[in-house]
Amino acid sequence: MGCVRDNLIYAGIALGALVIVVLVSFLASPPQAAKGHGALRSAAASLVRASAEAVEASQQDADPTLAVVHAQQGLNYLEAARRLVDDAALERLMDAPLADFTALARAQSQRALQALGASPARSLAGAYASLLD
Repeated sequence: MGCVRDNLIYAGIALGALVIVVLVSFLASPPQAAKGHGALRSAAASLVRASAEAVEASQQDADPTLAVVHAQQGLNYLEAARRLVDDAALERLMDAPLADFTALARAQSQRALQALGASPARSLAGAYASLLD
C-alpha cells in the first residue's frame, strides 16, 4: 500500500511541476492578442499600400479594361484592410483621412468605368483576351 501511495505522491509532484512550467511559460510569453494585433496591422498596411498602387495604376492605364480592373482591385484591397483593423487604425497607418482616400479610389473607379463605356464596343471575350496579353 505504501508503494502505491509513494507513486501517487511522485505523480502529484510531477503534475504540479508540469503545471508550474506551463504557467511560467504562459506568463513569460507576450499575449497572443498583442502578437495577432501587430500581424493584423502589418497586413492592413500592406493592403493599403497595394490599394494605393492599384488606384495609381488605374490612373495610368491606357487600356480602359485594365483601368477598371485596377480601380476595383484598389477598392477591394482597401475593403480587406478595413476588415482587419478599424478605421482609426487605418488612418494612423495612412497618415491621412480614410474618407478622402476612399473617395479618391471610388472616383477613379467611376472614371475608369466611364472610359470603358466610351471606348469602342468590346465583346466579353475580347476584354478577357486583352488581360491575358
